[in-house]
Amino acid sequence: MQYRTQQRDRVFLELFGGEYTKELYGYEPQFYHGPGYVSKDKPLIDVSLIPTDRHVGALTGRSPEEAALALRMCGMTATIPHENIMTPKDAPRKPHPGGLLKLVQAFDAKHPLFIGDTLDDFRTVERYRRQYKDESMLSALVLTGPAGARNRKIYERSGADIVCDDVNELMTWLTAPEE
Repeated sequence: MQYRTQQRDRVFLELFGGEYTKELYGYEPQFYHGPGYVSKDKPLIDVSLIPTDRHVGALTGRSPEEAALALRMCGMTATIPHENIMTPKDAPRKPHPGGLLKLVQAFDAKHPLFIGDTLDDFRTVERYRRQYKDESMLSALVLTGPAGARNRKIYERSGADIVCDDVNELMTWLTAPEE
């Protein structure tokens, strides 16, 4: 059986991008003209909980265009400036730790914290620690990723430093006054 892979891929991109297809992929939709699945995404983070006295960056497997749209849809364009976003165009894909190293160096971070929601995110921190001999890097895993709460035991057994049900719980904890 043969598939027209370029046409198939384009249909899926148009289904995802919908009204943002041109912005995301540089062409007008040909096969699908309705709202995209991206429009159904809901922000997981309450932006008001993000500490304003800390450097914040993003390490993502998404394209720069997808990352920019996501930040705009979440109301985070002022929180994470363009130069603080690492995409596959800037560094190797996770779980390679190169993008994480670039962010840590850019921020001159003494006690960096990487927040993720997938096993690849956790593996990125593990590889960073091994490759750069940096035990100051902390990993926080939130259970909102594709496997959700099913990953709790895996993260805990693997040695994640912090495991939370959602990112807002973590933000609240990070910004709580010391007692």
